[in-house]
Amino acid sequence: MQAGAGRLKERFWLGVNYWPRHRGLAMWRDWHPEEIDRELGEMAALGLNVARIFLVWGDFQPIREYRGGGCQGEPVARCLAHDDRLDEQACPDLVDPVMVERLAEVCALARKHGIRLIPTLLVGWMSGVSFEPPFLRDRNMFTDPTLLRYQVMLCRHLARRFRGEEAILAWDLGNEQNCFQPVPSIDAAWHWTYLLTTTLRAHDPTHAVMSGMHGLGTTRQASQYAGRFLIRDVAECTDCLCVHPYPDFVPAVIDPPLDPRATLIASWQLRLYAGVGGIPVMAQEFGTLGDGAMSREIAARYARRTLYSLLANGSIGAIWWCHTDFTVPDQMPYRTNLMEYYGLGLHDTSGEPKPTAEAFREFSGVLARLDTGRLERLPAQAAILLPWQSEHHEEAFNAFVLAKRAGFEADIVLPDQPLEAYRLLIVPVAMGHSHFTQPQWEKIRARVAAGATLYVSSGGASLPGLNEMAGLEVQYRRTVSGRREARVATERPGLEGDATLTWEAGASSSHVVCATTGTVVATGAEGAPLLVEHRWGEGVVAFLAEPVERYLCGRSGVSATDETWRLYRYLKALAGIRAPIECAHPNVEVGLLREGENRVVVLVNHSDSPVEAVLTVDPSVAGLADLDGRPAAVAAGTCTVELPANGGAVLRAAGA
Repeated sequence: MQAGAGRLKERFWLGVNYWPRHRGLAMWRDWHPEEIDRELGEMAALGLNVARIFLVWGDFQPIREYRGGGCQGEPVARCLAHDDRLDEQACPDLVDPVMVERLAEVCALARKHGIRLIPTLLVGWMSGVSFEPPFLRDRNMFTDPTLLRYQVMLCRHLARRFRGEEAILAWDLGNEQNCFQPVPSIDAAWHWTYLLTTTLRAHDPTHAVMSGMHGLGTTRQASQYAGRFLIRDVAECTDCLCVHPYPDFVPAVIDPPLDPRATLIASWQLRLYAGVGGIPVMAQEFGTLGDGAMSREIAARYARRTLYSLLANGSIGAIWWCHTDFTVPDQMPYRTNLMEYYGLGLHDTSGEPKPTAEAFREFSGVLARLDTGRLERLPAQAAILLPWQSEHHEEAFNAFVLAKRAGFEADIVLPDQPLEAYRLLIVPVAMGHSHFTQPQWEKIRARVAAGATLYVSSGGASLPGLNEMAGLEVQYRRTVSGRREARVATERPGLEGDATLTWEAGASSSHVVCATTGTVVATGAEGAPLLVEHRWGEGVVAFLAEPVERYLCGRSGVSATDETWRLYRYLKALAGIRAPIECAHPNVEVGLLREGENRVVVLVNHSDSPVEAVLTVDPSVAGLADLDGRPAAVAAGTCTVELPANGGAVLRAAGA
């Protein structure tokens, strides 16, 4: 992390992605600073403190290349497209000086309104449409030497010009560049990221650098969806990872927008990137995708829940897509992409704030009473282990949601990361012949032998030595479908004797097992052992013979009736996980943060009804108070907090 990264942690960055209401992407060419001034004022009126703006590559670097016969070979001359006199001698970096001064004017306006800016460079992809600069000429921006040189020139020029500029929070390498052009390899993606970040830092060490991508991969088998940009590689090069968590683009989730699982999507992606990348993460884009996706009132409820949840999960910022609706229907991308024109903004076309804007205003008031620059999430005691060579994480997402509903926090990590700090290791739906490598599996085994609890749900995986660890014998692998159930055979905390869990399964691989030295905690529909518990070494193994986290995939609105979280509450008790402040209500998320000497408790109601949240308060907590200092009554180790529907509350805890 470089010197400029410190600015990212000054506060929680609450803001919007910004194009002007009446200009859209013509912002820089159709220059109306009075409109930008007015709309920055609208942001300030909501208590926002950051705006992400977009520097269209072809506007800032409108290069024309002149070639000789046949249009082949190296250019004989290069200049700005609108003036042949602005060649490499007159304009060495081939950056339009008019656009640079307009950016300087935006910075001045932002300073006036107390808004910090994230200028996004090299913008060629926007709202589902590619805005390809003419000079690309079918060349790849990630690998072509000439195009890489142009990009370095633009980054160098702007870094020199705006070094130390107070209005700028961070440079952003681009807007979802993995949607703009294909990158041919993981190494090419790393090289592009490294080249541009080192260029910016060489000429401007005062500002942080980030890279806003449309999804990053976790493994070297990254799919085209991730564009071969990896979380770890981007984290190595930049100061902050960015997520763009739109519910419509999470393939396994088809829930209504106010289902508890839907409003945890943003926090899931945040925690995935934080766990794998190990650096701060910002929700750089999030939103509802407009009036065609949900009503404005539902959008406000969705935003309110998501904002509180992002704070609870340690995000350093939340930036809505976008500031305003537009009045330019004949302009691309709005001419062809109707969704992007249909009500995505916090403000309507007349500048009136929508209900979602009010949710942001309310949340900014909460942030104003916190020292957000000192907030840090308390370490989790559990970890969800991702497979080493798969980009399909739907089951891990369901495990994350189940842990939340069971009342404990779980990091999301790769199996080659350090595991010593975790009391509980969760392997949701182990499948195939190489879910882990041999060294990874041996590391997991060693952690269990040293005292950790391991939970594995079976998708038919081969895991050497599991029979001995789990106190069972695998009989055979099979495919199951239809109604599945778990009936408690041996009572455990969270799994009481009358509890029966049920699922509807699509065709899924599983195991049939018999217990040897293990204890059968639950049986399946046919009476065979389903959940087996066994002490191994200093630790414990809980083996579930069926892939219940997969059963929850593709089921809309499942949270209203599903009780799989009870299984995870059993795992919490089995591993001895305790937090200073807990809540047993499955729809109430509890986030514990440090604020210097204090602890901050963020409560999130992921339901559409008010909740009376009963908190269990550890004796180590000397007292609870709201953000105005009013004490919260704690009696016999409990405290009751009234949570509004789709809302949250923030408390300070002394001594926790």
